[in-house]
Amino acid sequence: MSGEEASSQGWDRGRLDAFSDGVFAIAITILVLEIKVPPDLRHLGRDLEHEWPAYLAYVTSFLTIGGVWIAHHRLFSRVRVIDATIVQLNLLVITAFLPFPTAVLAEALRASERTAEIAVVCTGGRCL
Repeated sequence: MSGEEASSQGWDRGRLDAFSDGVFAIAITILVLEIKVPPDLRHLGRDLEHEWPAYLAYVTSFLTIGGVWIAHHRLFSRVRVIDATIVQLNLLVITAFLPFPTAVLAEALRASERTAEIAVVCTGGRCL
């Protein structure tokens, strides 16, 4: 297929879908890195209980990424032609940055109430 034919038919949808799915998968995988294994296993139950902010941040972010992934697939199932503008917009929307506000939220939940409030707002707005 010549370059002229490719531009009239648009970019390969499969490549865009595969790239987007890969970014979502990596973002979800990175989230779990914020959950730490306690260094001293003698008090495992207590130490795991102490990690509840990390679990809450993980679940919240996992559900958020999952929701965005579902919305992304619904949206792109309706797009007829993929062009450079669509690819650029897709790159802006993808949630690869989400592990950072997740880590901030997990740490802030252990801090003062005001810090936690700011982190929740930051996570909801993705610190943008």
